[in-house]
Amino acid sequence: MCKKKSHETPDSTPDSTPDSTQTASVSDDGLTCPDKFVSVAGSSKCYYIRGTNSTRWGWNSVKTACSKLSSDRSTHFGVISNQLEQDAVTLLLRDSSNDVWIDMSSSFMNSFRWTDKSDVTYVNWAKREPGFIHSYDTYLHKFCVRMIRKSNNKHEIGRWKVSTCSQKLGYLCQGRKVPGPSPSPQPTSLCPTGFLTYTTNCFSIINEPKQWGDARKSCQNLGGDLASILDVFEAAFINIHLNRMKVNTKVWIGMSYHLVEDSSMTGENNHESSYVWSDTWPVHYTSWSPGRPQRFDANTCVAVENHMWTDQSCSEALPFVCQIRSSSPMLDQKDEISCGDHKKHLFGQSCYYLELGEVVTWAEALLKCQTMDMQLASLHSPEEINFIQRQLVALSQEDEPHSLYGNNFFWIGLNKIFGNLTWADKTPVDYLNWNTSLAPNKALAHASMKKIDCVKMWKGTGTWSLSGCFSEMCGYLCKSNRSPQVQR
Repeated sequence: MCKKKSHETPDSTPDSTPDSTQTASVSDDGLTCPDKFVSVAGSSKCYYIRGTNSTRWGWNSVKTACSKLSSDRSTHFGVISNQLEQDAVTLLLRDSSNDVWIDMSSSFMNSFRWTDKSDVTYVNWAKREPGFIHSYDTYLHKFCVRMIRKSNNKHEIGRWKVSTCSQKLGYLCQGRKVPGPSPSPQPTSLCPTGFLTYTTNCFSIINEPKQWGDARKSCQNLGGDLASILDVFEAAFINIHLNRMKVNTKVWIGMSYHLVEDSSMTGENNHESSYVWSDTWPVHYTSWSPGRPQRFDANTCVAVENHMWTDQSCSEALPFVCQIRSSSPMLDQKDEISCGDHKKHLFGQSCYYLELGEVVTWAEALLKCQTMDMQLASLHSPEEINFIQRQLVALSQEDEPHSLYGNNFFWIGLNKIFGNLTWADKTPVDYLNWNTSLAPNKALAHASMKKIDCVKMWKGTGTWSLSGCFSEMCGYLCKSNRSPQVQR
């Protein structure tokens, strides 16, 4: 018989029975985790996420709940001390439906610390986090830290965000490995010998340095291709096993720069060119190192280094990651993908509507998008910019422009609120594409001086500049993150 509590106060103690859906224990060098906890090679910690379905609790309830997960009270609120531990927890997040609390909370003077008093040696803040919290606020209220799971932005998953402690979320617990029996044998893998199984796909790390093209041929000879990394979970899985195999160098993955020759555009202004996966999966997730990519030529390939991606010459010899995927990126030909309107265009999981013939102020553009159940568009990657550029070319060929200015500039959802850049749809500002003739810091200073606080995009290059929200008239770009309609 089960009983569900109708109410929970911030200090009440939740039911601490582990979810049956959690991954089994893992042993390492004769050590094992408590039942239902998981770990990775190289770490002494074991982790467990509770509250994957309907059970969610305030931050103040979690410490007691975690301690009750072991008979000797050796389990406690989860602390993350390095990238390897973050990757392990990220993999656990895949099966969670909620954001989860971690042990970190605010202290006086706008700092955050682990409540078990361990040193803060690693953080994984989302963009614009933790922000500034006035010391008077921290005196009156405690602020707690959650790990993001529910987000329309793939790049946010696993990142940390400051929240009020009373919100009801899942939570992360941790224990330590102890001597114990090996876990039950895992089910027989469907992957070839030498490959690791992740969900329904197979991955293999080949520690034999080769140039990118030769590495790809080796993967194809094994029945696969160089690895495409489609989300943060696959990235975490690969990072964990690179660490397990002690591969401390760069390794090739399946991304390269696909150059389309165009005499009128070169380098990063060649919008028909883009970074692509060798197995033809669309690029919806990237993990570039700061300042990357820098190269835009046909001899550019992508490698993983310290869990981040870097672009470099394809002729360098590196270890590489192969994969065999169980599905194809090609849609069933019987499926017709649309956004419910022939004027809206699908890219990834979003629909876009571009209006060049009508020119309006930024505020009017915001309202027009909302009347279509869309938002003034946020843009988060070079691939998204490339897609918009292709739609611009097609639209300019089809439509007679009503306004030359409106046909060359259009509003996007970026604006300045209280001195900070913010997207109208509240997604994080994790990508910027300023006109290079005006560096971002100068652009912001110029905006402050001139009271200019909205952003427009130029059709010619896809770059952005600041303009008056109410004094200038432009076209506009709308975006919806709802799933596309599938018609048969």
